[in-house]
Amino acid sequence: MSALPLLAMRILGRPQMVMPEKLATILSLLDGRIGIDASNLSALAGAMPTISRPQIGNKSNPNYTLIGGVAVIGVVGTLVARGDVVTNSSGVLSYERLQSQIRYALHDDAVTAILLDIDSPGGEATGAFEVSDFIRYACAKKPIVSSVSGLCCSAAFAIAASTTKIVATKSSLIGSVGVLAVHIDKSRKLAAEGLTPTMIFAGDRKTDGNVFEKLSTGARNALQFEVDKLMGMFIETVAAGRPKLSPEAIRAQQAAVYMGEDALAAGLIDEIASFEDAIRELAALHPVAKEKAASRPMFSIAQADLDRARAEGVRAGAAAAIARVKA
Repeated sequence: MSALPLLAMRILGRPQMVMPEKLATILSLLDGRIGIDASNLSALAGAMPTISRPQIGNKSNPNYTLIGGVAVIGVVGTLVARGDVVTNSSGVLSYERLQSQIRYALHDDAVTAILLDIDSPGGEATGAFEVSDFIRYACAKKPIVSSVSGLCCSAAFAIAASTTKIVATKSSLIGSVGVLAVHIDKSRKLAAEGLTPTMIFAGDRKTDGNVFEKLSTGARNALQFEVDKLMGMFIETVAAGRPKLSPEAIRAQQAAVYMGEDALAAGLIDEIASFEDAIRELAALHPVAKEKAASRPMFSIAQADLDRARAEGVRAGAAAAIARVKA
């Protein structure tokens, strides 16, 4: 059975915590498949590219790559509430999968700290706050650091904001603390084709937001209320994880996206640092590392270990890309 109807049901008319240009890309890929005419979606699209990096993991341990006591978990691609709608090769990560990976690392005695390797434009609003709350709980058990190399926006930032620390590279894009929803009105297209749908229903609001007619004022207000409520939850989540940022300051950003140094100045991240720097800092917390550090000036992770982690990620990403092309 095709997953397209399920995707349509979860995307159209539902609040999303994703960058507008990413949503426009998703809708354009569905163009003609679920009745969407993506030719008029240019207002959503921007010139901002989506930078992708493969998710880390291997066959022996699909949950994470372990380096010097650090469990490296990839948070890459579009984020969704459940993983049973689309496969991993579709460039998505489910919140339930991420939570499972973190839970596994919490109970692994070999893991001293967790590093979330983030490159995501965000995704569904549903499920984002639940996994953020879980991460805040997990931080009390083991340090969790977010390392951004690419994108950390919308729902992805809700996740990062709940971690112990956020570091990012100079060219990374961070923020987009906002919520949006898209409604598709197919009434004129159906009229042009000589089709007139008739809906038989009970309950005055049962047909709110349907695609067969223009969005009514009542339905629009209801959807706006839901978006505003989720925005409030988003701001509360970020403020809880970033105590130096007040809710008023977060709202004043108006869902802006910041690059590297600007994100640091805006209080969205804690430090400009590379993926390798983040691993080395966390690995130094390992008991073995502390013992070695006591006998020599500096503790360092072997470059071969870092190269291995990246190589495993590249292989996984290449396999996923091949699967997408075949599909």
